[in-house]
Amino acid sequence: PFLAVSLLLFGLGFWMADVMGDSIVAEKAKLEPPECRGSIQSSCYSYRFFGLMAAAPLSTYIYTAFGPYYVLLLLTILPLCILPFVFML
Repeated sequence: PFLAVSLLLFGLGFWMADVMGDSIVAEKAKLEPPECRGSIQSSCYSYRFFGLMAAAPLSTYIYTAFGPYYVLLLLTILPLCILPFVFML
């Protein structure tokens, strides 16, 4: 049950962070000059896609080699490392 609850909470947190991130990007995109409008949004979506494509095989390898504990550990530590950069926006 602990693993299931942990993954559920991670999914809910990821969903909320995704919605909040999209709203921040949409607000920042309004400030772009008309000739390059949409470049912030396309860059953010391409970075997100690349991150998900890199994370899927990496997490599969870590899960196979070390077990679910280390996958959950990374899922908690990495967002905390990014947190200070959020306040620089």
